[in-house]
Amino acid sequence: MAASELELRPYRDPQDRPAFMELYRAIYGRPYGGTADADAAFAWMYREAGDGRLLATAAFAGEQMAAFYGIVPVRMRVDGKDMVAAQSLDSMTHPDFQRRGLFAKLGQLAYRETCHDIPLVFGFPNENALPPRVMRLGWMLLRPVPRFGLILREPPLPARLHQPGVGAAVDAAMLGLQWRTRVAEWGAFGLSRLRHLRTEQEPGIPDDVDELWQEVRDDYRVSVLRDRAYLTWRYDRHPSVKYTVFSVREGRKLRGLLVLRLPEGEARDVMATEWLAPAALDVQLAMAEKLASVTRRGRHRAAFVLNSFRRQDVAALLALGFVPLPQGRGRMWLVPGVRANTPEMPPETVCHIDHWRLSYGDMDVG
Repeated sequence: MAASELELRPYRDPQDRPAFMELYRAIYGRPYGGTADADAAFAWMYREAGDGRLLATAAFAGEQMAAFYGIVPVRMRVDGKDMVAAQSLDSMTHPDFQRRGLFAKLGQLAYRETCHDIPLVFGFPNENALPPRVMRLGWMLLRPVPRFGLILREPPLPARLHQPGVGAAVDAAMLGLQWRTRVAEWGAFGLSRLRHLRTEQEPGIPDDVDELWQEVRDDYRVSVLRDRAYLTWRYDRHPSVKYTVFSVREGRKLRGLLVLRLPEGEARDVMATEWLAPAALDVQLAMAEKLASVTRRGRHRAAFVLNSFRRQDVAALLALGFVPLPQGRGRMWLVPGVRANTPEMPPETVCHIDHWRLSYGDMDVG
């Protein structure tokens, strides 16, 4: 069937959902949502996100869904104003219908119809989606998001560093790094007590997180609204992933929020999916200390966090032994892309990575 004979239109729910599930399984070989109920996972992502609108588009060959362009509304704050923007997520084309330009055609349809009043679209395109987004959909790629890592066990080093005569030196260096981290943890823990800060595990997103968000919301010019409604949806109500939440408090006042995705079993990586705190070095140190101690006590291999360019944030991580990590050859998932979708969205604001508050939680939503 030629591309011109396919029906391209906005996605309709729930009548199109069975076809979506079949397309997803045909491409990935597993049901949508992983271990979660597929319908619950879809509803969480496409019916409960943002303001509840469906922005996705799809191509059909009769009853079969040939391609899908997934977009969800996201409440954001840009230059001090709250607005509804959109994030591009699931984009897929059935193998029988690839190389027909359906990805770009569905994107153009979305921007023209379902997203015509959305001022900003962003996402984290992979290598396959990159060329059509840039060349045909008017996207601009930003610089990679800064990434910091704390390597504690079994570092993924090149094989030549494990050769006799070198391996012992590498092991000694790693042991030194671990002890440096321990000493820094003790120092950060002592400083937090001196400043009357305490870090506690929470059963979920704290009720008073809106007060913290009001304090930090304009630290960056572009950010997803990290209020209680969003954070509760994103972490407490996730259909398949259990997140661990820590608060940093001074007295009863919430000063910082740290959300971790802990791995199952030892010798795996901890992901700091949310890192919300003011530009206060003592609070940042308390959060970095907790991340390092959770990683070490759980005997996990490493901890990773996406962070900003604020000197207080970076200083706290460096003090605990975190190091900046390169993007890595052939890996695009830390490179955000943006599209200014309406004339009133100033490109100089959204097209500079320094203006964005981003975390692993912004990209790890499935």
